[in-house]
Amino acid sequence: MIKDFKFDESQKFYKLLGYKAHVLRRALRQKNIVIEFFKDEKGSSRKWVAQGKNKTIAFNQTMPIKTLSGARRLTNDKENTKQILNKSGIRVPKGIVIDASDFDKALDWFNTLENKKVVAKPISGSHGNGIVSAINSAHKLKTTLQNSISQKLVLEEHIDGFDHRILVVGGKVIAAMKRWPSNVVGDGRLTVHELVQLKNKTRIKNPFDGRFPVVINDESLRLLSEQGIDSNGIPKKGQRIYLRTVSNIGSGGEGEDVTDMIHPDFIKVAEDCWRAFDDVECCGVDMMLSDISQPADAQSHAVIEINVNCDIPIHHWPAIGRPIDVASYIADHYFPDDELELNHAAKVVIQCKSKGVGYTKWLARQAVLFGLTGYCKNLNGTVEVLIEGSKNSIDSVLRMCAAGPGKITPVDIHYEFVPHERNESFKIL
Repeated sequence: MIKDFKFDESQKFYKLLGYKAHVLRRALRQKNIVIEFFKDEKGSSRKWVAQGKNKTIAFNQTMPIKTLSGARRLTNDKENTKQILNKSGIRVPKGIVIDASDFDKALDWFNTLENKKVVAKPISGSHGNGIVSAINSAHKLKTTLQNSISQKLVLEEHIDGFDHRILVVGGKVIAAMKRWPSNVVGDGRLTVHELVQLKNKTRIKNPFDGRFPVVINDESLRLLSEQGIDSNGIPKKGQRIYLRTVSNIGSGGEGEDVTDMIHPDFIKVAEDCWRAFDDVECCGVDMMLSDISQPADAQSHAVIEINVNCDIPIHHWPAIGRPIDVASYIADHYFPDDELELNHAAKVVIQCKSKGVGYTKWLARQAVLFGLTGYCKNLNGTVEVLIEGSKNSIDSVLRMCAAGPGKITPVDIHYEFVPHERNESFKIL
């Protein structure tokens, strides 16, 4: 069963959930699981602990610590990942590891390819940083090596099609996304530059995509030239104009949910990838292919990367298609004995020294992060609140209400537990 994820776009504080681990912690808290944070020796607070009825798991972002210490190191090395997958009989692109200064070796390998089109990637990295695709000439290859952000590179044959992310949890595929490179679609009236501005006005509302606006950079200008247009040109109605070659959302790309379309062949490939690594609970399998609804043998395809620190929110807020609540699947996988608990409620009255406007905004953010629904309203210094959800989350937010958000200290707070009203979201009235 696919779980939909719903949120109220009019409430801007829901955008907090676009950050990697927030949406997972929210799902855990809705199961009455206690979350605590701790800092490592470097002062980083990425590590946190989730405590359920009968088990405790330490995480770094969205990864259990055991994944961080084992499989994460392996999958960070793109060439090592390919070797492991290849040994497991999984199709990967042909490639070579090369020093960025060794153009002659790169050119020799490039000339052995029947299809003279390659992709260059830093040997380690994420979010598409430093990746250059569509290298189809010796000149482009040389320029790519000279401008590389990494001394060591992986050169790979280009696989036709689109980048797809298939999310595997506990050995089962639960979501799939087609990722489009940054682009605009013409309406026959606006310029490319104006289409980008219009797209960003919509994109900014998305809790995940909105953090990464579409931009026109040097690569965009080169691609526009190759497509016979510039940023001041007007594309034809329905004409898709690409601004980047990589499809990462962090580079202005956008995701289309294709979970209902995925062919059994690609489900098997993704689940085989999961089995190829020890100590992996969840992973994103990145594949290049043309049509995920068609059999694997009917098209060119290959696995290009495994990511064990997945951006969970991309499935909650796709640019195209319906959202899927993958965080709840993951929470159920880690804590199967802890049930969803949303039937508690409390009414709170808070007296503030100031007018309380900043207090209501702060409180709404806390409610969202703790998986609570309900509302709050400010009556000129008196804040009235209804919070609904798990008992531990309500207790945590009640304690936070007493402390307040920094400079705004409440002078009095009263609460009582009441029957829950089944609100679907949290709102400022």
